[in-house]
Amino acid sequence: MNILLDVDGVIADFDTAARKVLGVTDEQMETVKGDWYWPLKLGMTMDEFWRPIDNYPFWRYKIRPYRGAKKFVADLRKLGPVMFCTTPSRCSACADAKIAWLREFIGPI
Repeated sequence: MNILLDVDGVIADFDTAARKVLGVTDEQMETVKGDWYWPLKLGMTMDEFWRPIDNYPFWRYKIRPYRGAKKFVADLRKLGPVMFCTTPSRCSACADAKIAWLREFIGPI
């Protein structure tokens, strides 16, 4: 059995990192709680959303793992091979940054 594991929003806390970089407050997030399109609901265009986060340092250094992510992956690996699923952004270095992130916070991939 192969296990497909999404990275962003499952083991990597993308939303918190994006909100910090964009300067979005907790109060603003309360108004769009649970909405996947929160940047649009807060009046941002997609370009305004992606411009400050679409770079190697963001993907590599700003995103933190969720608490317990490493153990979660280790437990999944007891069941079968884990394949990490993620979509790179428009940033050409995004995929490299995500691979480096996985190696640092999760271990060998």
